[in-house]
Amino acid sequence: MAMPTWISEMQAFSLPAIAVGGAFIAYQQYRIARQKLRLDLYDRRYKIYSCLLDAVISALNETATNTFDVSTRELNQKLREARFLFDAKTFDYFNELETSVLQYRNRTLSIRQFDFFQQSEAQSLLNRHHKSAHILDESMTYLHALMRPYLNIDDKLSISLTKSSEVKNPRPTQETHD
Repeated sequence: MAMPTWISEMQAFSLPAIAVGGAFIAYQQYRIARQKLRLDLYDRRYKIYSCLLDAVISALNETATNTFDVSTRELNQKLREARFLFDAKTFDYFNELETSVLQYRNRTLSIRQFDFFQQSEAQSLLNRHHKSAHILDESMTYLHALMRPYLNIDDKLSISLTKSSEVKNPRPTQETHD
C-alpha cells in the first residue's frame, strides 16, 4: 500500500520547518539573553554611578557626617566591583574622585576645628577648600558625561568598554595633595 503523495510531501517539508522553528526560538533566546545582560550591566553600573554622586553630594553637604560615612563605605565597596565593569581610565578617574571627596571632607573637618586667630593659614585653608568644592562640583558634570555611554540601553550592545577619552566635557583638574 503506497502512501499518498501529499503525506510524503508533508513529511519532506516538516523536518526543515521544524528546524527553522527551532532556529527562530534559539535566536529569540539569544536576544533575550543579550537584553538581560545589558540590563544587568546597567543596574550594576548605575549603582556605582549613584554611589559616586552620593559621596560627592554628601561631602559637599557639610552637615551630614553620618551620611558621608555611610556613602564612603558604600563607595569603597562599589569601587572594588567597578574594576570589572569599566575600562582602566574610567576606573582610575573613580579612584581620583574618591580621593578628592575624602580630601574635601578632611579639609571640612579641619576648618571646623581650626583656630581662626591664625588668619594667613585660615585664608589659605579656606581658599583650598573653596577650590576643592568647585572641582567636586565640576566632577559631577564630568561624571555624568563619562557614564553616559555605560548607561546606554539601546539595541546596539553597549557593553564594550568605551574609551573615556570620547567624553566631550573637559575633565576637571584634580587638586594636589595637602
